[in-house]
Amino acid sequence: LFTKNLFLFVSIAFVCLIILSAISFFYVTDQNVSIFKHYLQQKNSIVLKEKAKNIITELKMYNARSLRKISRILKRKIRSDRTIHAIYLYKNTADENYFLLKKVLSNHRTFKSTAVNKKVRKNSKTNYLKNAKYKIRIDHQLYKNKSFYWYTVYAPYLQKKRNIYSFYIIE
Repeated sequence: LFTKNLFLFVSIAFVCLIILSAISFFYVTDQNVSIFKHYLQQKNSIVLKEKAKNIITELKMYNARSLRKISRILKRKIRSDRTIHAIYLYKNTADENYFLLKKVLSNHRTFKSTAVNKKVRKNSKTNYLKNAKYKIRIDHQLYKNKSFYWYTVYAPYLQKKRNIYSFYIIE
């Protein structure tokens, strides 16, 4: 009887230790993943902002003013940089909450299917298009469509008509 109770007590103690170890392991890995995720987002933001700044600099360097010239430069950029999925060119409208989608530049059919010359309003807590009128904004949500993953970068390119374009970038 004594050995049976001792065996039962030791077994229960080991089961409790295993469960406690599993819970603490889950907690520690969850904390480390959140730290790692935050670090990756921070570093990824730097890369995405620099990529957008480089594109804006290239547009300014070629003095791109017309939609045709901007499109030509950006098409060349999409072909040379495989990390850029698509670039959506938006133009401001009279209502500051709405934007007109002027052009969709992409090498993938998935993104080309979007209707051009259609009024768009981003329905989210953070209206990135509206907030990207003066500086680069990054949507940190990772999007997925079939086999594509991407982050969205909203960057302004100011000119007479104040086009705002958005980059869809694979990571």
